[in-house]
Amino acid sequence: MAKAVKSTQDDLLFIKVKAIMVTGDNDSRKGNIHNIIVFPNNQEHMVIPSRFFNSLRSTIERVMSSNNIHDQKFTIDTALKDEDSLCDDLSSLGLSIAIGIEACLNDWKEAWENVWEEWCFTGEVKDSQGEIGAIGGAREKLESATDDETINYIMIPFQNRQEIINWIDKRKDINYEVNTSRNISVKDTGNSPSFFSRIWSLSTRNTFMWIALILWFLSITYTSTRHIFWENIQSFSNGNSQLTINLPIKNPERVKQRLLKNGFPEDRIKNIPFSSLTKTNQIGKALITNRNGAIEFEIINSQDWTLISSYICGGYIALFAFILVVLALRANKGNTKPSTGNINYDSLLLTNRNKEIMFIDNIKQAEAIVEHKIH
Repeated sequence: MAKAVKSTQDDLLFIKVKAIMVTGDNDSRKGNIHNIIVFPNNQEHMVIPSRFFNSLRSTIERVMSSNNIHDQKFTIDTALKDEDSLCDDLSSLGLSIAIGIEACLNDWKEAWENVWEEWCFTGEVKDSQGEIGAIGGAREKLESATDDETINYIMIPFQNRQEIINWIDKRKDINYEVNTSRNISVKDTGNSPSFFSRIWSLSTRNTFMWIALILWFLSITYTSTRHIFWENIQSFSNGNSQLTINLPIKNPERVKQRLLKNGFPEDRIKNIPFSSLTKTNQIGKALITNRNGAIEFEIINSQDWTLISSYICGGYIALFAFILVVLALRANKGNTKPSTGNINYDSLLLTNRNKEIMFIDNIKQAEAIVEHKIH
């Protein structure tokens, strides 16, 4: 059996995990088993080859959040090559990465060294709670795994269960038995993702959320610029000092001081009708401009697109933050981390091939099953 290897330079433990991926297109689709390598490092998360980092960054963060671990960094060697052009979607590596990280951090890593070749995994990590989602190409992946004589245990998402059963039913060369709700005893790990970890995982869970998050940051930048720095930008662009005030004016002396600080001549400030502006019934904004010593006063058009855009961005900022907080709170209530007691899982025994296919819902369930079976 292959052993986990320690780096003589950094004294870091390398863990090997089998992952199943699909290459090819249409009729040429084929499942391939990759021996990925997971090991901790002291700098930052890394992926080999580096071109796949963006594809796996969210997956790694979700795995770490599900274990409530944030100060440890890992390197993932995908066993792929830079020229591989059909493996840009690496989401199904999530479960394999989770098992590799768990083996690095827990006391069953030594036992894992002797059995890793008997296991293979596929499944996407959907969120910071460690939920495992369905994968594509399940039949191609299972075909390669069931044909591999070294593999005894195959772990796939529960959502693919019926698809796999339908596929096996069509295979005359495979006999199987269904085991429903197998129970294993587990201990509470005490790990629970923090609130901010759940927020980050939710906001980066897919491409759509990444776009929404980027727009959220851009909205914050634009809104703060429009309401705090807009006067300085306008003054710089046209060479004239200007100040925007809210109507009606509640504190004329404060407005005068702001005008003086912005370079307005004191003798001209006295000519501004502050008394009428404090008593006006008009609600809105007024723009006071210093054009080479001449004071111009005008009501800002309520249809000013820059102002309207800032209000829209402000609403988006509040709405996006509210949705993330609500989803994070709901995710915490639905936390599926194991506690002292039993974990149930369904499996298929391939009786004539001496293999077991296990269907799982979340990372903690998968880790508990592996730990139980290798001890």
